Amino acid sequence: MPPFVHERESSVVNVTGFIAGMILATTFIHAGFMFAGLSFVHRHTRTRPKKLRGTLIVALFVFLMFIASVLEALIWALVYEGQGAIEDLSTALYFSMVTFTTLGYGDIVLENDWRLVASFQASIGLIMFGWTTALVVNVVNEVFGGDS
Repeated sequence: MPPFVHERESSVVNVTGFIAGMILATTFIHAGFMFAGLSFVHRHTRTRPKKLRGTLIVALFVFLMFIASVLEALIWALVYEGQGAIEDLSTALYFSMVTFTTLGYGDIVLENDWRLVASFQASIGLIMFGWTTALVVNVVNEVFGGDS
């Protein structure tokens, strides 16, 4: 049982606070990588780059945001493993990535007390991928402008 589920009256408040903290941590990680990535893009696009160089800039930005997503899923996995919801880190990371990406294979199912946490992880994962998609579109427009 998660440490934040002790008494029925306080469990909703504890779970809500825990989930809010995880969502804030995920959001701050994503924002940090976003600012670093956009700074990199702005430094390398002061003049319009040639197509190959522009493609490399976009690819590096995408890779950076991918690393952000993996780190975010790892943070959730460390919680699952550290709190005993999942036995080992490898399985926890697999479950976390499947949940964060909303792939949801369903081959690993958490106990009832953790299901709410996992559903919120899926929700924030969906938001993070939408945010990343918007950023990549913005970067492609900045790097290539109206070029085809």
